[in-house]
Amino acid sequence: MPGGKRQVWKVLTLVLLTGGVLSNTVSSQAETWWTKEWGRENPAIARRIDRAPQPLVVSDILEVSLGNILSMSHVLEPKVRLQFVLLDPEARSRVQLFDRPTLPKIPSGFSDVFVYGRWQGFSAKLAKMQNSKIELLS
Repeated sequence: MPGGKRQVWKVLTLVLLTGGVLSNTVSSQAETWWTKEWGRENPAIARRIDRAPQPLVVSDILEVSLGNILSMSHVLEPKVRLQFVLLDPEARSRVQLFDRPTLPKIPSGFSDVFVYGRWQGFSAKLAKMQNSKIELLS
C-alpha cells in the first residue's frame, strides 16, 4: 500500500501545480482581478480620459495612492499628462513647502482636465478658475 499512497500524492501534487499555473495564466491576461481592491476601476477611467484630445489629469498625491496613479499611467495613452499637487498644509510643512496651498495653475492647451480623487470642492473651484472642461474622477 505505501506505493499506492505515494502515487496518490504525486497525482494530487500535479493537479495542484497545474491548477496554479492555469490560475496565474488566466489572471495575468485579465484587465483587473478580484484581488485588486485598489485601482480596479483604473482601466475604465483610463479609457474615458483617453477619449479626450489633449487631456490633463490633476491629483493630490495624498488624496490618492501614488501606486494607484502609477498603475493607471501604464494604461493611459502617451498624450495624457499628469500633474500632482500637495494641498494638505500639514504635509506641505513636513516636506518644507511653507507657502499656502493654492489651486494648481493649469497650463493652456489642454482640452479636458480630469481631477483624480475625491475632492468635489476642489474640482468646482478649479472649474471656476479655468477655461477648460473639468471632470471629477473617483
